[in-house]
Amino acid sequence: MRMNRYIGANSVLYVAIDVISICLVFFFIIQQVQGLRKLGLAYFQNTWTLIDFILLLVCIVEIIFYTIKYVVNMFFLSRVEKFPDRFINFQWVGFWDEMNQFMMGVMVFIFTIRFLKLLSFNRKVNMLGHVLGKAGIPLLNFALVFIIVFMAFAQMGYLMFHTNVVAFKNIQTCIETLGVMTLSR
Repeated sequence: MRMNRYIGANSVLYVAIDVISICLVFFFIIQQVQGLRKLGLAYFQNTWTLIDFILLLVCIVEIIFYTIKYVVNMFFLSRVEKFPDRFINFQWVGFWDEMNQFMMGVMVFIFTIRFLKLLSFNRKVNMLGHVLGKAGIPLLNFALVFIIVFMAFAQMGYLMFHTNVVAFKNIQTCIETLGVMTLSR
């Protein structure tokens, strides 16, 4: 992780991308508010507008997380400059960077689902959409049961191994370790 991405050869590019992204999110907010004013609560009856609204909320949360990450990062960098011979714990910087990456992952996943609508003119992609639409409720039921069982398994692994095995030292690393083990890696 680079501590300050706004320093270096690509700093202008990063600033431009961030400004364009924030402007697009504000444009998207205006578009959603206009749709809400026009249709009221009936606006959420369409699945794609609901996905758009969820994507907007995730984008806003991601911008908030990025801002928090940047502020925490700048605070700790100033502490390093002020006290160069003291130990500075960067755990909070790593935590907010991980939260930012998680929200970006959720945002990309929702955007990918949204992108499937653009491909619906293709017959095979349209058929895939219909199959997923029909199988949506059973898939959600399976996902719920899987998450409950997986989290119980992760909690059991954490309680049994957290004192002896580094990969089970906290619940987050325990879940990551079990996810990797599930994929047979």
